[in-house]
Amino acid sequence: VFVEKKIDNILWKVVYLELQPLMQQQMTSKREVSERKHKLYEKLFESIRFYNDFVNSIEEIITEKMKTINAAKESVQNSSNTAADPLLLSSSISSQPSNLSMSTKRKAAFKQLEKEIDTYHLIEAFQLARLGDLQRYVEKFTKQESEQSWNVAVDCYTKGLQCYPGIGQIYNNLGVIAYTLGDDFVSMHQYMRALSTPQHKFCAHENLLAAIERNRNAFEKLLKEFDIQYFVCFM
Repeated sequence: VFVEKKIDNILWKVVYLELQPLMQQQMTSKREVSERKHKLYEKLFESIRFYNDFVNSIEEIITEKMKTINAAKESVQNSSNTAADPLLLSSSISSQPSNLSMSTKRKAAFKQLEKEIDTYHLIEAFQLARLGDLQRYVEKFTKQESEQSWNVAVDCYTKGLQCYPGIGQIYNNLGVIAYTLGDDFVSMHQYMRALSTPQHKFCAHENLLAAIERNRNAFEKLLKEFDIQYFVCFM
């Protein structure tokens, strides 16, 4: 997981370093605001296209590897001839000592291929998380608040969790969206899920505390209103 995450971080830094100046740049006129939005919009969608292509490439690799597994299963069922077993041919297991039984080689090859598929699913999940981030930036920095919709970002995050459910940054970012929409219960739930995963973002702790604080204030206000109404009823 460390290697996959490191690759993801390096790739994201290249993209984010180009986006950051456009997101933080101070504007003094409507024309500058319009030009900045246009540049940021173009850069965001260029990045989105890149990550979409990356995800599609990973899915193609996973599909091919799944085809190899399925072909190997059919080979075992239909024939006892293992010389051309597609599973063994696709792995490094075929180069192992010949004194290993064919059954042992097959099991080892299956495990190796399944491990490779899990790794690709993890890489895909990281990229879908980045796609979700980019879609959030599109809504936040290029649209008016009344026009903002977080559905595309949520879809990306959801697909990422389907690929690999142990990435805390996705739960954290879903919590951020819920917090933005004013749903404190869902945001707290997502932050807690983020903190329960090995791949969590440390900021999820601060985000959770912020949601609890806002929720506590609202709850205290509700209690005060309830006390006033209760007092009026019994006057």
